Amino acid sequence: MIAQPTNHAHSGVSLPTLRLTLGLIALAISFYYSFKFLSVGTTGFELLSALAFVAITEATKAMFCHDIVFFRATQQGDKTVFATIIVIILFALSITATVYFLLANPLKDDVKLNQSSQKTAQLKQAIEAKQAQLSSCNSNYLTKCVNPRTAELQKLQTDYNAALTAETDLSAIAANKVFWEKSAAFMGTTRDNLQMYFAITRGVLLEIIGLALIAQATANKRIQNYNAPVANAAVSGNDLVNHPNR
Repeated sequence: MIAQPTNHAHSGVSLPTLRLTLGLIALAISFYYSFKFLSVGTTGFELLSALAFVAITEATKAMFCHDIVFFRATQQGDKTVFATIIVIILFALSITATVYFLLANPLKDDVKLNQSSQKTAQLKQAIEAKQAQLSSCNSNYLTKCVNPRTAELQKLQTDYNAALTAETDLSAIAANKVFWEKSAAFMGTTRDNLQMYFAITRGVLLEIIGLALIAQATANKRIQNYNAPVANAAVSGNDLVNHPNR
């Protein structure tokens, strides 16, 4: 019986595409948490600086990890060492920024929560006072009394809603700290140390996985292009040996 040829046509997602997709997902999660750590409590230029720092470091890591895979595959040892050193430096920068945030930010969060609570209470009192003033207005004095105080009341209400939202967000952060404090007490360490170890471990593992998958997926084509001239030259040499009269 003659064995039937097996159809090896690819169906579904190719392995490089799968690697690239999974790598991007892992890197996106790491990017999200890195930006979250560095951006809490920042606005304006500080927020843009945090975004730029995270984006540039992540993109540069991906580029040099791509180079590491390519240089290793093509046996360029000196360039592999150089690219590896750059990646290590970039990891050190990211870890340093995370540690700095975790050490410097807890006190800032506590202060902001207290300030937000005070602002919310003050706005609530101002709303109650303005409502009393509006109630005392003669309904016939629309231009002089009712309309101006209604507009002021609406502005105060808008400010109060915004302050209440900010206070709720900060309260969620405070509740999260309680969880970390209980976990740290159980493990015999401090909340800040536990958060720092967890953040660094999570970030490093996610980035190593993501960068490795992306580098393998993207460097494969570059390696093939690099090896193509050598393979073509070998084929041409064999052809001349087999057909010397050509």
